[in-house]
Amino acid sequence: MRITSDFDKLSFHDAGIAKIVREDGCILISIEGAFISSDHPQAGEKDWVVESGTLKLLGVISEEAKYWDDTKAAREHPQPEMPLDEIMHASLENDVFHFDGFRGSVPWFEWFVTAQGFALEVIAANEKNS
Repeated sequence: MRITSDFDKLSFHDAGIAKIVREDGCILISIEGAFISSDHPQAGEKDWVVESGTLKLLGVISEEAKYWDDTKAAREHPQPEMPLDEIMHASLENDVFHFDGFRGSVPWFEWFVTAQGFALEVIAANEKNS
């Protein structure tokens, strides 16, 4: 399954990031544990848990990673090549993908990627039982 629309009907809450690769204007994110809502037009009216897949951010224009160690201001990320390894929230607004969550069980990291689109390539998924 390849999903290229309706990012808001995907959930990456508690999804793990196994690897991030940057190549040819794209960022390839190996994802474990994403969720596809039955409301998504490609879900076949079923809820799916993506056991493994690749989220491709296409036509990347820029990216920025931040680290919060207090509530006053974000700091420069100590390892921007791997901004986080567990996603708590993911959103897309005005071509900016915003991910936040943990890195090595330490909170709070943010990653902003401005890109022209996305494709979620599902490698393995299971229907979620209610």
